[in-house]
Amino acid sequence: MFLEWTAAQTDKLLATALDLAKVAFGAIFGAKFTQWQKGRESRIAQEHSLRKLILRVKVQPVANDIAGELLKLRSFLLDEAPELLLHSERHQEFFRKWANNPTISLVAETRATGFWTREKIEELHRDLDALETLK
Repeated sequence: MFLEWTAAQTDKLLATALDLAKVAFGAIFGAKFTQWQKGRESRIAQEHSLRKLILRVKVQPVANDIAGELLKLRSFLLDEAPELLLHSERHQEFFRKWANNPTISLVAETRATGFWTREKIEELHRDLDALETLK
């Protein structure tokens, strides 16, 4: 025996099913959206921190203090944003050349003079500019 539904009952059943689908879809979509939003906010914060650290290196008025600012940039890349190193060959190259250079660490510790020539500072600024243009 088949159940006979009136138009009103059918409408009510469809409305209830639609409401349940909205709740289920909303919960799934809402959780994914929240996860995506948090990831986006984290990437924006990392980009802001990276730009700030790059600027600190570029505007350092005392050449001997550049090495110390590079070590701060190194710490940021290792501790707060390792994914920037993992997913960017340009960041890896910069890290090997400047941020993880043992000579620069030594210059930062001893405040040795003569390491930072005009040419070396210009090269560093070009490499920093290349990091800033990453998207």
